[in-house]
Amino acid sequence: MKKISIFAFIMSLCVSAFANEVNVFNARHYKADSELYSKFTSMTGIKVNLINGKSGALEKRIIEEGNDSSADLYITADAGRCGAMDAKGHLQGGLTSKAIKAAVPKSFRTSKWVGIAKRARIIYYSPE
Repeated sequence: MKKISIFAFIMSLCVSAFANEVNVFNARHYKADSELYSKFTSMTGIKVNLINGKSGALEKRIIEEGNDSSADLYITADAGRCGAMDAKGHLQGGLTSKAIKAAVPKSFRTSKWVGIAKRARIIYYSPE
């Protein structure tokens, strides 16, 4: 799978929306993500407002705000949560940019969510 950075993903969303700022509801807590957001703002002039929290709390807020949600982008480390939100009708479609299609295999994206990272699960065991 080709890698797509959070930076490129946000860029593809914001360029199409011509936004001056973007609200990212973020359930990932990695220092590298914050650095990418800063770099994105420096390169584009688009301000990234980070709303950090646990997945459940952020999802609850998105659901309670409904169509008036301030979330432009929701990032979580659990793809299953995206599927659950979609099944309940809480995700908006439109992720159809050429950049996303070129970088992310079809099995890791829909028109409503896209995988931006993958991690390996390793199980250690002793055969003795």
